[in-house]
Amino acid sequence: MDYQDIIMNRFYLTGLFMIPVFAWLFIFILTHSTLSASLGAVAVFLLMIFIPVGISILRDKLQEKLEHTSIPTAYSNDKSFLPSSSYGTSIEKPTSSLDNEQSEFDAMVQRITDEFHPEMVKNEDETKDELIRFLEIRFPHRDIIRKGHDSQGDRIDIVIDGCIAIDLTIVINEGKLIFLLSQLTKMKPDFSDVAVILIDVEEVPVSLIESYRNEFESVGVKTIIKKSIQLKKD
Repeated sequence: MDYQDIIMNRFYLTGLFMIPVFAWLFIFILTHSTLSASLGAVAVFLLMIFIPVGISILRDKLQEKLEHTSIPTAYSNDKSFLPSSSYGTSIEKPTSSLDNEQSEFDAMVQRITDEFHPEMVKNEDETKDELIRFLEIRFPHRDIIRKGHDSQGDRIDIVIDGCIAIDLTIVINEGKLIFLLSQLTKMKPDFSDVAVILIDVEEVPVSLIESYRNEFESVGVKTIIKKSIQLKKD
């Protein structure tokens, strides 16, 4: 039972309690057959008729008023004290430009993973040119530079929008991976995002490539491995 029902029940019971009181007065007055007593009995009789009617009218008015007034039953868990915009709807956190850049970079890496498939490679330069064409078609509004440089002057295969660095390496021996790890470690502070594409031509054990991928990922470099066939030189 809520607070409104408690108020209405108490009000109504009070009115009902008054009826037997006035009935007793009516009977008491009738036992004294004087004119004034008779008039009093008539007055009490009229009160017995109109009091329930008055109680009913007042009850309806009070009910209508209470319906337009929110009286909470508890304060700790009742949301009626909060603005309507404070509950029932999610509050979105503003997305920072850094978050946007990160999500766009992740989307770019995902597209390279899903759609870039160099099935046969001859050398790194031609494969990098193929990657450049892929990026220019998929991301036409990006500023894509072939053969960029980091702050120390070291060469970087591809620079996008001045903040994303991508390197492509055909893995023919472990020495290539060792050199790449050193290069990526030095370039990482100069760019917000760095990715490397490792072309596996089955010259190095897969387990070794995977171990270096873990090394690259540990320094914050997104790593994509693509299997391919290397064409032999004529």
